[in-house]
Amino acid sequence: GLPPGSMAAERIAGSSAERQALLARLLATRPRALLLVVHGPSSPDRGSARLLREALAVCTRAAVLPLAGGSARWSDWLAGQQGLGEVALVTSVQAAADWAASEQGEP
Repeated sequence: GLPPGSMAAERIAGSSAERQALLARLLATRPRALLLVVHGPSSPDRGSARLLREALAVCTRAAVLPLAGGSARWSDWLAGQQGLGEVALVTSVQAAADWAASEQGEP
């Protein structure tokens, strides 16, 4: 259900090499938006913040979709992170699809 022209999903476990490969891919493709799907019950950490900050240097917009719960934890974490205030929190797959569609100028 991704908009036309979307990059394929990429799964990373959080290693530095995986993060660098993802960032290189973002630099090569220069997407306008990034949807980061996370395991909601997991605690966000410095690596999460670093990835989002580095991705925001390439992408115009970013959103986080926590799966399997944990939306409140991720919302609180995003609110407390300097430089990540513009990152949206979407709480369902439908909300993520709506957020992605809004990037395309659709209603």
